[in-house]
Amino acid sequence: MNGVPHWVLPCTDAMGRPKTLGITVTRQGAVALIAPAGEAAIVGPDQVESFCGLLIQARTMSLRGSR
Repeated sequence: MNGVPHWVLPCTDAMGRPKTLGITVTRQGAVALIAPAGEAAIVGPDQVESFCGLLIQARTMSLRGSR
């Protein structure tokens, strides 16, 4: 993982400010979620399907790298 998310999903923090949630695959093949620094990443109900889709893409990339 070079610190750069492969995917970014808009979210808010606990105060309702716009933030982003990053998703990437580490060099070891783990899926990493990068939340706003020191904050909770709140994803709205209308974004859950997108979030799940991004996690599936990350899992697929992770599995390809582990072969």
